[in-house]
Amino acid sequence: MTRYTYSPPANVETTIFQPLSRRPVLGFLVAPLAPCILVAAFVSLDGKNFLANTLSYTVFAYPPAFVFGIPAYWLMSRRTTLSMVNVTAAGCILGLNSGAIIFALPGGLYGCVFGTITGWVFWWFALRGRSNAAFEVALRDETAQRP
Repeated sequence: MTRYTYSPPANVETTIFQPLSRRPVLGFLVAPLAPCILVAAFVSLDGKNFLANTLSYTVFAYPPAFVFGIPAYWLMSRRTTLSMVNVTAAGCILGLNSGAIIFALPGGLYGCVFGTITGWVFWWFALRGRSNAAFEVALRDETAQRP
Protein backbone atom coordinates (compact mmCIF):
# COMPACT_ATOMS: atom_id res chain seq x y z
CA MET A 1 0.00 0.00 0.00
CA THR A 2 1.38 3.36 -1.00
CA ARG A 3 1.39 6.09 1.60
CA TYR A 4 0.72 9.56 0.25
CA THR A 5 2.11 12.55 2.06
CA TYR A 6 1.52 16.22 1.49
CA SER A 7 4.38 18.21 0.06
CA PRO A 8 3.44 21.57 -1.47
CA PRO A 9 4.85 22.67 -4.80
CA ALA A 10 7.80 25.02 -4.61
CA ASN A 11 5.99 27.86 -6.36
CA VAL A 12 3.00 28.01 -3.96
CA GLU A 13 3.20 29.99 -0.74
CA THR A 14 2.75 27.60 2.17
CA THR A 15 2.12 30.05 5.00
CA ILE A 16 -1.59 29.25 5.04
CA PHE A 17 -1.22 26.55 7.71
CA GLN A 18 0.57 28.50 10.40
CA PRO A 19 -0.35 26.79 13.66
CA LEU A 20 0.22 29.82 15.89
CA SER A 21 -1.10 32.63 13.72
CA ARG A 22 -3.36 35.19 15.35
CA ARG A 23 -6.60 34.47 13.55
CA PRO A 24 -7.07 30.86 14.75
CA VAL A 25 -6.20 31.93 18.30
CA LEU A 26 -8.82 34.67 18.05
CA GLY A 27 -11.26 32.12 16.65
CA PHE A 28 -10.71 29.75 19.58
CA LEU A 29 -11.20 32.59 22.04
CA VAL A 30 -14.32 34.13 20.47
CA ALA A 31 -16.19 31.20 18.88
CA PRO A 32 -17.20 29.32 22.07
CA LEU A 33 -18.59 32.57 23.45
CA ALA A 34 -21.15 32.99 20.62
CA PRO A 35 -23.60 30.22 21.63
CA CYS A 36 -23.23 31.26 25.28
CA ILE A 37 -24.36 34.77 24.39
CA LEU A 38 -27.30 33.43 22.35
CA VAL A 39 -28.50 31.12 25.12
CA ALA A 40 -28.07 33.82 27.77
CA ALA A 41 -30.07 36.23 25.61
CA PHE A 42 -32.99 33.78 25.43
CA VAL A 43 -32.81 32.82 29.10
CA SER A 44 -32.63 36.36 30.41
CA LEU A 45 -35.08 38.16 28.13
CA ASP A 46 -35.68 40.83 30.76
CA GLY A 47 -31.97 41.70 30.72
CA LYS A 48 -31.30 40.64 34.28
CA ASN A 49 -28.36 38.36 34.94
CA PHE A 50 -27.30 38.36 31.28
CA LEU A 51 -23.60 38.57 32.11
CA ALA A 52 -23.88 35.98 34.88
CA ASN A 53 -25.70 33.57 32.59
CA THR A 54 -23.18 34.09 29.79
CA LEU A 55 -20.26 33.43 32.11
CA SER A 56 -21.92 30.36 33.61
CA TYR A 57 -22.43 28.84 30.15
CA THR A 58 -18.80 29.37 29.20
CA VAL A 59 -17.88 26.64 31.68
CA PHE A 60 -19.54 24.19 29.29
CA ALA A 61 -18.26 25.80 26.09
CA TYR A 62 -14.55 26.45 26.46
CA PRO A 63 -13.24 23.08 27.77
CA PRO A 64 -14.68 21.06 24.86
CA ALA A 65 -13.52 23.74 22.41
CA PHE A 66 -9.96 23.41 23.65
CA VAL A 67 -9.93 19.64 24.32
CA PHE A 68 -11.64 18.60 21.07
CA GLY A 69 -11.45 21.69 18.87
CA ILE A 70 -7.71 22.30 18.82
CA PRO A 71 -6.83 18.71 17.82
CA ALA A 72 -9.63 18.77 15.22
CA TYR A 73 -8.29 22.03 13.76
CA TRP A 74 -4.77 20.61 13.71
CA LEU A 75 -5.89 17.42 11.93
CA MET A 76 -8.15 19.23 9.47
CA SER A 77 -5.47 21.75 8.56
CA ARG A 78 -3.19 18.90 7.57
CA ARG A 79 -5.63 16.46 5.99
CA THR A 80 -8.39 18.44 4.32
CA THR A 81 -9.37 21.91 3.23
CA LEU A 82 -10.59 24.26 5.92
CA SER A 83 -13.74 25.33 4.12
CA MET A 84 -16.79 26.75 5.84
CA VAL A 85 -18.73 23.52 5.34
CA ASN A 86 -15.94 21.32 6.75
CA VAL A 87 -15.33 23.49 9.81
CA THR A 88 -19.05 23.91 10.54
CA ALA A 89 -19.68 20.16 10.15
CA ALA A 90 -16.77 19.41 12.45
CA GLY A 91 -18.21 21.86 14.98
CA CYS A 92 -21.56 20.06 14.77
CA ILE A 93 -19.96 16.65 15.33
CA LEU A 94 -17.75 17.88 18.18
CA GLY A 95 -20.70 19.67 19.78
CA LEU A 96 -22.79 16.51 19.53
CA ASN A 97 -20.05 14.48 21.18
CA SER A 98 -19.29 16.94 23.96
CA GLY A 99 -22.98 17.62 24.61
CA ALA A 100 -23.69 13.90 24.84
CA ILE A 101 -20.75 13.41 27.21
CA ILE A 102 -21.77 16.26 29.50
CA PHE A 103 -25.59 16.14 29.36
CA ALA A 104 -26.56 12.74 27.82
CA LEU A 105 -28.49 12.44 24.54
CA PRO A 106 -30.83 15.48 24.70
CA GLY A 107 -27.83 17.62 25.56
CA GLY A 108 -26.04 16.10 22.58
CA LEU A 109 -28.71 17.44 20.24
CA TYR A 110 -28.38 20.91 21.74
CA GLY A 111 -24.63 20.48 21.58
CA CYS A 112 -24.91 19.80 17.86
CA VAL A 113 -26.70 23.11 17.31
CA PHE A 114 -24.31 25.04 19.52
CA GLY A 115 -21.32 23.27 17.95
CA THR A 116 -22.54 24.29 14.51
CA ILE A 117 -22.77 27.91 15.64
CA THR A 118 -19.32 27.67 17.22
CA GLY A 119 -17.83 26.10 14.09
CA TRP A 120 -19.26 28.79 11.85
CA VAL A 121 -18.09 31.61 14.14
CA PHE A 122 -14.65 30.00 14.31
CA TRP A 123 -14.53 29.85 10.52
CA TRP A 124 -15.63 33.49 10.32
CA PHE A 125 -12.92 34.77 12.66
CA ALA A 126 -10.08 32.36 11.88
CA LEU A 127 -10.38 31.20 8.29
CA ARG A 128 -12.61 33.52 6.27
CA GLY A 129 -10.76 34.83 3.25
CA ARG A 130 -7.94 32.32 3.52
CA SER A 131 -6.92 30.30 0.54
CA ASN A 132 -6.22 26.59 0.57
CA ALA A 133 -4.50 26.88 -2.79
CA ALA A 134 -1.34 25.04 -1.73
CA PHE A 135 -3.30 22.08 -0.41
CA GLU A 136 -5.63 21.93 -3.40
CA VAL A 137 -2.77 22.09 -5.93
CA ALA A 138 -0.87 19.35 -4.12
CA LEU A 139 -3.99 17.20 -3.85
CA ARG A 140 -4.72 17.61 -7.55
CA ASP A 141 -1.12 16.72 -8.46
CA GLU A 142 -1.15 13.76 -6.06
CA THR A 143 -4.38 12.30 -7.47
CA ALA A 144 -3.11 12.77 -11.02
CA GLN A 145 -0.04 10.67 -10.21
CA ARG A 146 -2.02 7.73 -8.79
CA PRO A 147 -2.18 4.68 -11.05
